[in-house]
Amino acid sequence: DRSFDVAADWIHVGHIAPNAGAELSAGPTLQLPYVVRDVFVDAVRNMTHHSSKYVSKSIRSTDVAYFWDNGDYSHYAFFRNAVAKLMRTRQHTKAGKHHLTTWLGETKVVRDFEQTGNVQETYVQRLLKSKVVVVAQRDTAEDHFRLMDSLASGALVMTDVMLALPTGLHNGTNIIVYDGKASLKSLIRYYLNPTHRKERQRIAKKGWELAMGHHRSWHRLEELLFGKPLTQVGQPHADPPVVRTDVDPFEDG
Repeated sequence: DRSFDVAADWIHVGHIAPNAGAELSAGPTLQLPYVVRDVFVDAVRNMTHHSSKYVSKSIRSTDVAYFWDNGDYSHYAFFRNAVAKLMRTRQHTKAGKHHLTTWLGETKVVRDFEQTGNVQETYVQRLLKSKVVVVAQRDTAEDHFRLMDSLASGALVMTDVMLALPTGLHNGTNIIVYDGKASLKSLIRYYLNPTHRKERQRIAKKGWELAMGHHRSWHRLEELLFGKPLTQVGQPHADPPVVRTDVDPFEDG
């Protein structure tokens, strides 16, 4: 029952509803989280000279980015619009003595990427240039590709409250969770204050390691088939596993 509260101008998170017949299962069934898309990883590596290492922090000239333009009034956009309005107030503000540089993305850049499956160079470059990326879930559902894209870009990711964060994500360890307008403002000021640079970079790197080492496409497939990831788990630098095409799985022996 996640929904946008018009009076509060913020999201109502809701709660996890039990399954019908939950007494026969181990508990409520949660949606399977999105993955880090291979096409996104390939684009990042192409832009960083095919490096599989954690993306260097030295190229990050934008303090905070948010990929929404406050011009969409569809059924899932009210909360994202509210966050966009708040983000506009962060322009030209300060974190400590540092003047923030902010960027609010155009919806078209993100939608073209999501609808076609192709990686727009502008989108990937913007993520790679950002120290902090703020994401907001839809009005009626949690999780989306941009959460994993942002983690895989190496930025520090700030997300609104989710009832079911993807496995392994923990607030303050490898992601930052904001629970209101004041919270988001405070967290942006804190993590972009130059005195907290190392802390921000440490959390961002752990988020990158978690996304790349536990949430690739083959990890999710293995979860579906075997109940847990099995291949190259915890190996964020690894290339995708090789697919054998010279073996007939139905041939005896």
